[in-house]
Amino acid sequence: MNSINGSKARADALPFELKFEPTFERKVQRRIRLAWLALLISGVVLLWWSEFSRWGLAVEFWVSRQFYQAGVGFPLRDSAQFDFWWHIFPKRMMFLLPLWALLQIIYGFVLRHQNRLAGIRRDEWLRWCAIFFIGLLTPVVLSALKKWTNQACPWSLSDFGGTLPYVHLLDPRPWAARTQACWPAGHAAVGLSMLVVSFVGGWPRALWRDEVTLAAPRSPWLSAGAFAAYAVVLSMVLGFSQVMRGAHFISHQIWSLWIVLVFNMLFVQLGVIKTRWWRSDRRSHETNGS
Repeated sequence: MNSINGSKARADALPFELKFEPTFERKVQRRIRLAWLALLISGVVLLWWSEFSRWGLAVEFWVSRQFYQAGVGFPLRDSAQFDFWWHIFPKRMMFLLPLWALLQIIYGFVLRHQNRLAGIRRDEWLRWCAIFFIGLLTPVVLSALKKWTNQACPWSLSDFGGTLPYVHLLDPRPWAARTQACWPAGHAAVGLSMLVVSFVGGWPRALWRDEVTLAAPRSPWLSAGAFAAYAVVLSMVLGFSQVMRGAHFISHQIWSLWIVLVFNMLFVQLGVIKTRWWRSDRRSHETNGS
């Protein structure tokens, strides 16, 4: 009886993080397994919908035909103003996130040289590093996939005034390699590159902030959930603008979202994205040097 009471007393004396860490880690691992399962199931469903379902293909063609005019093609394709605001300008803005993260990384090295990069500040710096590298790699991966798959755009298909036949993603191409680049939707990367902010637990603080500000509660507008919503909505809006131009089918946007989710989950699995950043009590956890 005394040994039981003694064990309980020692457990009560443990720091909050140590007592609840096993439970938190079990929950995180369960969420990760469920996330992979959801991605697997959704990938199979999406593949069936976009490649094997006649109904799915009919829906995609019907949506694209709403923006197509016989003898004209897709009018918005040649609209200079539409192209600038929905194609060129968003691509230029896409690099603002990694550039801001790079500024934080450089400032972190300055703090490290001054022996001031510790505790919460160091953890924020690691999160900025993850945002920079993953945010920069996201459009690179999508662009590489576009060249590798060599899939034709709707505006190139004979159904929409072009010269090429429609070919399923898994079928051989009757045209030369690396001459087409429309799967997945690279334009959606403008919004999807922000998904990494959600994966690292929300928008990190600027490293030049004081300790009190670094430890303050985060605004709901800068939370992980908020950035997940920003990324998905922005990518779908910008992606649909390319559907209107005849550059993509709807499924191309959804495939981009799926690929980027898998891409970020791989970094979670590799430990580059720390699961401790997902804690609701992350601030107190970081203060204790975890």
